[in-house]
Amino acid sequence: MPEPEELLPAATSGLRTCLACGAKKNKRSLLRFVGLDGTLVFDEAQRLPGRGAYCCRLSACLGKFGGRKRRASAVLRQELTDYRALAALREKSWDRPGELAPGD
Repeated sequence: MPEPEELLPAATSGLRTCLACGAKKNKRSLLRFVGLDGTLVFDEAQRLPGRGAYCCRLSACLGKFGGRKRRASAVLRQELTDYRALAALREKSWDRPGELAPGD
């Protein structure tokens, strides 16, 4: 007979997948986006309700994320029409050495 601990579901590891490059990383090291009424919103505190889409902090990944709008809509399970939050983040250089990004 299995032990009671074995019957419990495994705890989530906190790993998430970057929508742009497919790398699996700790969710705190990724940028989180949610969809609110068709608008892609940057969730800096990673606390907004709803499904999240994750992206590496590398500018290359942010660029790829912007090109995968259909995929982002599918992951978030809603049609997105406003991507201004992503455009604003792409203007920042998240991958400069020594620069801290949100959540650090």
